[in-house]
Amino acid sequence: MPTETQHQLTKHIRLALALAAVAAGLLFAVPGAEAATYCVGAPASCSGIDMPGNGAGLRDAFDQASANGESDNVWIGPGTYTPPEPGGFEVTSPAHGIVIRGSGSDQTILEGSGPSAITLNLTGAAGDSSSVRNVAVRLSDDGGTPIGLLMSGAGTTSVVITAPPGVTVGQGVRLAGHSALESTKVITPGLNGIETIGDATVAGSLIAANVGVTSTSGTLSVLSSRIETDLVGISSKVPSEIRNTLVHVSGGTGTEAGVITNSAMTATQVTVAGTGGFGLGVRAYKHGGGLASLALANSIVTGFEHDVSAGADPLSLASVSTSYSNYSGKLVSPGGVINEGSGNLDVDPGFVNPARADFHLRHDSPLIDIADDIVLPGETDLDEELRVVDGDGMGGLRADLGAYEYQRRAPVAAIEGPATATVGETLALSGAGSSDPDRGDDLTYAWTFGDGAAGTGATASHAYGAPGAYAVTLVVTDPTGRQATVSMQISVQPDPVVDGGGAASASDGVAPIISRLRVAPARRLIRFRLSEPARVALRLTRAGTPRLLRSIRISGRQGANAVRLRRRLVRALRPGRYRIRVSARDATGNVARPRVARLVLRRP
Repeated sequence: MPTETQHQLTKHIRLALALAAVAAGLLFAVPGAEAATYCVGAPASCSGIDMPGNGAGLRDAFDQASANGESDNVWIGPGTYTPPEPGGFEVTSPAHGIVIRGSGSDQTILEGSGPSAITLNLTGAAGDSSSVRNVAVRLSDDGGTPIGLLMSGAGTTSVVITAPPGVTVGQGVRLAGHSALESTKVITPGLNGIETIGDATVAGSLIAANVGVTSTSGTLSVLSSRIETDLVGISSKVPSEIRNTLVHVSGGTGTEAGVITNSAMTATQVTVAGTGGFGLGVRAYKHGGGLASLALANSIVTGFEHDVSAGADPLSLASVSTSYSNYSGKLVSPGGVINEGSGNLDVDPGFVNPARADFHLRHDSPLIDIADDIVLPGETDLDEELRVVDGDGMGGLRADLGAYEYQRRAPVAAIEGPATATVGETLALSGAGSSDPDRGDDLTYAWTFGDGAAGTGATASHAYGAPGAYAVTLVVTDPTGRQATVSMQISVQPDPVVDGGGAASASDGVAPIISRLRVAPARRLIRFRLSEPARVALRLTRAGTPRLLRSIRISGRQGANAVRLRRRLVRALRPGRYRIRVSARDATGNVARPRVARLVLRRP
């Protein structure tokens, strides 16, 4: 089996060959030649140099792009790409930008192989626009300490990093230099999510990991991101900024922490929520000399044994400053201090459903529209909704506390039901398709049917007593009083049996009875019995739709009756479920209770 030294030698030989090829090409190059585009695995709309759609083809494309002196593009088609030798894929662009673009994170998958493999190692120069987007990166499951993405001086967009089941040691992402992780998912339960060792930005991303983000050098910005962890959300030893971010800690052993800083940190419009009732929410802690400080503003910290804490060793100091924030328990250890400013609260935040990790604010939350007036115009929350809205309906424009802004938007009303009916037929109407864009806003429903009747509830039923055109109106109301209205027209036709021209005398007062209604699809027969002679109407409709396909009328006799559907009619019907409604009226106008049978037509 090849040794690690042999793998390194092979790698250097490949790179030397790629450099030689580029150098040879430059001898005959035309000044001002355009950058190359490498099309690996036939990606859609890619025009450039075709490369095989396998791990070797992708490796060669990366080698050639790294060796070239231009800003190249590497487009990757659908498929799973594993390097031909143990390890991962390496891309180096020290003086120019390389753009790696997949066909979607659900279609283009890069896999590492071998112990402690780095699946994708992308090295750029700060600000050179090197990036990777629209791919999935999967950690190796061959042991050691694998890393999904190692990136320096580059950025990501729409990338998903995952670990195979059974991997218990490893790391999703390591960021060095000036790097930015944007719109990226790091799903590595039980492992470390992101480690930063340079000036790093994590924005618009989802991290689900044992430890969400750790930072040991440079600076750190975590913006508009969601971190799900069972141990530590963010642990930083560098100057840091956290804004419009949710940190959810779901452990329960007592060692958990939402946010820890050993340097200077600002946390604004942040929700730090624990659901185990243990551990620490936000904490400033310093050791080895110096000062750690955490400025908490417009934020929510809840669900921990100690929501806010500060402490230090004998050589150090640690402080937490709070303003316009909601929290409960505090812990001040030796060397620590908590400076509480104005606007702080200790109340139930009023989350929509914390048991299901929904930390949006309900309409009745006491944390709506009470933030300090430090929100920038046009700033958005974690859902990318505007921050400054009139959430409490009092006419003011102030932000809420925490990562999410309650928007106080009107609901949307919707009606589903048949557009036609006959007199006396019970209609089933539904407003269940109505919705409210604000999470947790339950709706109430009010119906009017156009004939003076009314109803309530998400669904309603109604029968009309006379033919005509009726407007059904549904009004939905949310808990803040915002409403939406929708109407639909229903055309009500006379019952085909009763409509005989003139009133019936009904002298005997006894209605006919329809019984033993049966359908034999193979023989196209509809059988039923009548208690007395009567005029019979059969109506054929497709199940779930009101449109009449065929109406058949016969003079029924007392006892057994049978109606055979024409072969041409049956052949014209599509396979599926149908509804046959049988009604009857005797000579004196007494109307039978209608009966309904189901007809299932299958493909021949």
